[in-house]
Amino acid sequence: MGVFARDGHLLALGLERHQANDLSAEETAGLDLHLQDCPLCQSRAELFRKEILLPPLKLPQRPQLQLITGGAGRSVAPAPTVVTTPPLEPRRRWWILPLLAMAIGLLITVLLPRQGPSSKGLESLAMEVYRDRNSERLLPGDRVVEGEKLAFRVRSDVDGYLLISERTGSGQSRACYPPGDSPQAALLRGGPDAMVLPTALELEAGAGEELLIATRCPKSFGMETVTRAELPADCVQVRLSLYKQEP
Repeated sequence: MGVFARDGHLLALGLERHQANDLSAEETAGLDLHLQDCPLCQSRAELFRKEILLPPLKLPQRPQLQLITGGAGRSVAPAPTVVTTPPLEPRRRWWILPLLAMAIGLLITVLLPRQGPSSKGLESLAMEVYRDRNSERLLPGDRVVEGEKLAFRVRSDVDGYLLISERTGSGQSRACYPPGDSPQAALLRGGPDAMVLPTALELEAGAGEELLIATRCPKSFGMETVTRAELPADCVQVRLSLYKQEP
């Protein structure tokens, strides 16, 4: 499978394989050469590298303490050495307390319950959109075609209610998931795994911008919440902007 789409730009799959070092030397050279001259693919590649879907938290390793075994199986500090320059081992031990304080502070920050508006940015929501016919993942600015079907995967770190909507360049909005004329958001369970939505969106006629919006709120809501001028403070949104063209 190649790394370029029919329009000459890089496929999302090509960027994923490049990130995973799964390309041949010839494919890597071609991809790098294209990135040097294509601003659009440069922005896609940069976005792909920066995209974060609930990354695992890495805590600093706890420093290892080295003690000298004393009598009766107890550990005691080494006897003082009378020299002009202090030995290296005691000097290094001055760093133990700051390192432990940093590790404990970071651990407390992670384990404490999230409260108030300041925690909103920590409650992540991610949406992935794919062409239903070949499972090609779409990136911002990709082109889609009238009548084409799109599939969705979402992932959230907390429980909530999810509604995915579509907004066209003419300003028209409709619900993608759950479907219907007046849908209510569906319950979304939080966790490390992405959920594949059971329905696909069939794009209607009308070339122009195609904006897909995933909205998650702690309580059930409908399309009227999404179309408000201001989203409620306890809700979170992610968006993907595409360009829809005629067949």
